Amino acid sequence: SKKHRYLVDLLFDYHIGTIYSDTEEKGEGELRLRLILTSIEQALNHSLICSLGLNLFNQLILIHTSYEKYNDAIEIAKHAENLYNQSLIIEPYLLEELIHIDLSNQTINRREEFEQIYIHTLFYLAQIYGKLNDKYQSANYCRLTLERQLEIFYQNNKKKFDPLDWATNCATLSQYYMTKHDYATARHCLMCADKMLENVKLNDNLSERIASFKRCWIKYAINLLSKIISMVKIL
Repeated sequence: SKKHRYLVDLLFDYHIGTIYSDTEEKGEGELRLRLILTSIEQALNHSLICSLGLNLFNQLILIHTSYEKYNDAIEIAKHAENLYNQSLIIEPYLLEELIHIDLSNQTINRREEFEQIYIHTLFYLAQIYGKLNDKYQSANYCRLTLERQLEIFYQNNKKKFDPLDWATNCATLSQYYMTKHDYATARHCLMCADKMLENVKLNDNLSERIASFKRCWIKYAINLLSKIISMVKIL
């Protein structure tokens, strides 16, 4: 049908746009992606379209970040956030279902896939705010990313979850809270990182990461002790 052909063309054009972006022809890639976005703008919160819309926003975020247009990327991310919030009351179909709706797909699988796309949005924001040296917002979006990844992990969807990577990012986040003297949260992050290592299969990187986490604990203890000593001196 004409409608089906239109949806297939959208998906085809999206992949062409991302290929241009990935092969350093970002100007052409952005142009193609924005044309698609304009075409579907009035239907972004439709079940069939919202996954495509969120992917489009993510691609545009990456393009603007590569140009170091960080504030523009943040504005695009706000549109992505609005789309995500609107999608909470609908069932977002998978990107490939623009071609053919898989009736065997369960709602939870579609939702998890959509959540994965949005997790990328949050991760990009953490990186962008880091580039802008806004450590508070960077840490905030890093925390949100880790929390959502953990939710998916506990829903037994471990296919797209790297426990070693998650633990490393969580331990890294603890360093920010340490600098803010939020020792309770820093300790919580380190404990979560240690706990997640139980899900890591033995590999060459594991012993190195364990040693790294131990150094984080030592740094935590030294910082906490220094804080206590300084408080005692004041008294």
